[in-house]
Amino acid sequence: MGSTRAIVFTVSNDLVTDQRMIRIATSFAQQGWEVTLVGREKPDSLPLKEHPFKQVRLKLSFHHGPLFYLSLNWALWRYLRQLSDEVVIVNVDLDTLATGWLLRRHTPERWFYEAHEYFPEVPELQERRWKKFIWLKLEKIFLSRLKFLSTVSESVAHHFRKLYPHLDCMVARNFPVQRFHIPTSFCIPKIILYQGDLNEGRGLEIAIEVMPYFEDVYLYIVGDGYLKEKLQRLIGNSKASERIKLLGKVYPDELKAITDQAWIGINLLENKGLNYYYSLANKFGDYLQAGLPQINMNYPEYKALNSPQVSELIDHYSKEDLIKAINKLLNESHHKKLVDNAIKLRARYNWEIEAGRMIKWYDDRVK
Repeated sequence: MGSTRAIVFTVSNDLVTDQRMIRIATSFAQQGWEVTLVGREKPDSLPLKEHPFKQVRLKLSFHHGPLFYLSLNWALWRYLRQLSDEVVIVNVDLDTLATGWLLRRHTPERWFYEAHEYFPEVPELQERRWKKFIWLKLEKIFLSRLKFLSTVSESVAHHFRKLYPHLDCMVARNFPVQRFHIPTSFCIPKIILYQGDLNEGRGLEIAIEVMPYFEDVYLYIVGDGYLKEKLQRLIGNSKASERIKLLGKVYPDELKAITDQAWIGINLLENKGLNYYYSLANKFGDYLQAGLPQINMNYPEYKALNSPQVSELIDHYSKEDLIKAINKLLNESHHKKLVDNAIKLRARYNWEIEAGRMIKWYDDRVK
């Protein structure tokens, strides 16, 4: 890997379900880059699928807490130090940035940061002030030495530019490859779909709580995370338990098939820090490309992308607001209008457009 068009992306997940990174790595490979995607192997990792780029999963001794971050960056450093100085290192999210700084501090033109979120503002850190303080300090150390940053939304980019005016920032939004699936407006059964991590502040608890208020409506939850056991208990105690399915971790192709069966998609992020407030989640684009009406919070990015209307935007992270939004979508003519609007917009909001801008931005900076 000695050419100037060799690039390595580092992530802290196990690669299989990271749809954004699979899209990015595939697009770079299709444009002639020699691409490697490096992550970690978890005890429950699914087998890797074949892609047009190299995939490396590192075995770690720890999977939680401070020792996880130390072992992750140690393993990344041991792998990346073998590479030529000409190879571009792209650290994905703050938890892998230390390796880029160690290896590219003298060649910053070969070091990029791909920020999928504003990490110090994730909900898990908002009540842990000491941990948040440490992450903010690390961010300041690394980003003050960094030149190039790509991220997922204009809101996040604006925040980084305000904090670090020297950064050269670009936005490649979380939209999937354009699809041509034609959904049916009259869905039987009516499936409410959630896809993503089973983490704090994702609206999963209130989605389960509202299910007894509706008949012939199902809730499918696709994904994995530390809330899994809690959600299983909530489902078991629900009067609608037979209409709630926790489907676990699935491959992206399987997820598309599940999404195509759905009636609406939900993306409910509690305002616990700027990370969620500024977000543009992968699932927004996945729902849109499937022609699926959705329920989102009334946050800047979802509001900006709601003309013509494809979402019911709710102002409060509450069971009551969610019930009102679902009731609106039970109106078949209104539901069909949102389906038609989503089909129109997916030609504008897709990965082909975002990838073209992203790769040109990299090409212009890697001489």
